[in-house]
Amino acid sequence: MYRLWDFKGNAFISKDEVSDYLLLRNSKLTLNNGFSYFAIVSDDLTIDEIQTGSTYETTGKVSATGHYKATTESRGSTFKKPTRQNKIVCFKDKREDIFVYDAKFIQKNLKEKYEID
Repeated sequence: MYRLWDFKGNAFISKDEVSDYLLLRNSKLTLNNGFSYFAIVSDDLTIDEIQTGSTYETTGKVSATGHYKATTESRGSTFKKPTRQNKIVCFKDKREDIFVYDAKFIQKNLKEKYEID
C-alpha cells in the first residue's frame, strides 16, 4: 500500500518539526488502515524562501561644492518555509529486510514531545 503525504510548514516551524509531524501523520494513516508498521520509500524536503515587503531608505549628502551623493538601502525579511513529502508502504508485521517504523511507538513519542492529545 503506497500513499503520498506531505506536510507544509510555515516561517515559524523548523524542518525538523515538519519531519516529525509528517512521521506522526504517517503513523496515524498506518494505524487507521489496520497496519502496524510503515517504511518510507521516497522522501523529499524543499525549503521555500519568502521575502517580506521591503522598505527602502535613501540618504544623501551635499558637499560644500554642491555635489550630491545618495545611498539607498533595502530592508526586508526572508523566511524559510519547509515542506516535506514522502511515500510510504504499510505492513501488518515487522519486516527484517528493510527499516520500518513502529507506528504506535512513533505516535506515542511524538504526541508526548509536542503535547498532543
